[in-house]
Amino acid sequence: MLFRSEASALIDELKKVKNYEGMSAQIQAIQRRAFATELGYLPGPVEQRIEKMLDTTRKVANAVRGLNGIVTDVVAFAREIQPRPAAMSVAGLFTRTIETLEPMIRAAHVQVRQSAEEELLVHADVELLHQAMINLVRNAVEAMTEHRPPRVLTLAASTQNMRVVLTIRDTGPGIDPAHIDRIFNPFYTTRSTGTGLGLAIVHRIIDAHQGSISVHKDRKST
Repeated sequence: MLFRSEASALIDELKKVKNYEGMSAQIQAIQRRAFATELGYLPGPVEQRIEKMLDTTRKVANAVRGLNGIVTDVVAFAREIQPRPAAMSVAGLFTRTIETLEPMIRAAHVQVRQSAEEELLVHADVELLHQAMINLVRNAVEAMTEHRPPRVLTLAASTQNMRVVLTIRDTGPGIDPAHIDRIFNPFYTTRSTGTGLGLAIVHRIIDAHQGSISVHKDRKST
């Protein structure tokens, strides 16, 4: 696990990037300009030009989404985290997370199971905890797409020693034990895409709430 002093130093370096939030708007502008100008430069009949334009625009859109995801992760990691705790329903948190990622979950043919009592509350920053859940569930779904069905995502909640414990379990291939101690390190990833910041952001959010997060692997799930 990256030491706090090292993480703080990395955050300070990222904050030196001027106007990094403006980068996202600039990247999104690429797609708009491509769509507006592509039709006038392509040769051939209008029908063929439109088809070529749409194909090019789809490719640009995919690239823009990738770049925008990188900028979003960097901004989220570099931003100072100051939680504003409030009482929130754990069941509501689970439902909102699943609804946000519903297209991704449906496309991956993932079955979702939720287990949380309606009256169970957690005292935390609503938006920050939602972001942490989004990152964790997205990571779980992506892992399961690399594994054969059945693909089952389980969200559960319980109380232990006066603390609320949230559990996210998936039936993906699991994490190599050699990598478990490093998965929350900034920029560490075993995938060919992504920034390696998703889980690092989760760790910062949980740490800001004076909580803890851990990963366990068994034969059937992670």
